[in-house]
Order: sequence, then structure tokens, then C-alpha cells
Amino acid sequence: KKDLKLKIDFEDTQIQNSNLTFINSNRSALYFIFKNLIENGLKYNKSNVPLIEISQKETESEINISFKDNGIGIAPEYKEKIFDMYKRLHHQTEYDGSGLGLSIAKVLTKKINGNIDVESTPQKGSIFTLTIPKG
Repeated sequence: KKDLKLKIDFEDTQIQNSNLTFINSNRSALYFIFKNLIENGLKYNKSNVPLIEISQKETESEINISFKDNGIGIAPEYKEKIFDMYKRLHHQTEYDGSGLGLSIAKVLTKKINGNIDVESTPQKGSIFTLTIPKG
């Protein structure tokens, strides 16, 4: 949040987090993944008050971290394609970016033996879930 403070303040975004605990994993990889998911929640959002909710649930063997936003959402047919390199669903004049963020996040997630998935409803928002093993 500190590194995105200017953008968060400019967009008047609310970021809520609950149940977040220490995660024993690759700090650099998690930093990039978290930053990218938060940035996307801000970028692809036309709400008057953008909202990103970050929560964590644990099982005996894994940690699930969810990033829920109230953004523009993703049509079901693009659910897997958004993780492809250079895949953009919108023209660059509408939303900036290179189309690399989610593909890099997916590669980094695999490097830490995890998984990243998305559930979304167009015009309602998305929930990206990062699942990583404990330990």
C-alpha cells in the first residue's frame, strides 16, 4: 500500500484487509503479485469509490489470499486468456499497460509452487485468489 499510496489517494480508493498474517515464501515474488493485483483493481475500475478487499484463509497445507475489487470485471471467455503474455482485453488508449502483469504474476506464483485464479462478473468486479503452500 505504501508504494501505491499516490495512486490510491488520487483514485480515493478504499483498501481493506483482514486476517492477513506472516507468509513464509519468496518476498520479491509476493511483492510483485500483490502489487500487480492491487494495481489492476485500481486500473480496471470505473466506480466512484474503488474498493479492494484483501483477505486470507488457511488450511493445514495452504494459504489462500483473495483480492476482491468492484471493478469492470472480466467476461467468462477471457478468464484464462488474461494470464497470457501480452494479452490485453482493452485498447491501450482506454487502459494503459503492457499486458505482462498477470502473466508474470502467474509465472511467479508457479515458482513458489502456488496457483492464481480469478472469478469475475462483468460490471460487478473480480476476485483473484492466490493459493500457496505453507512452509
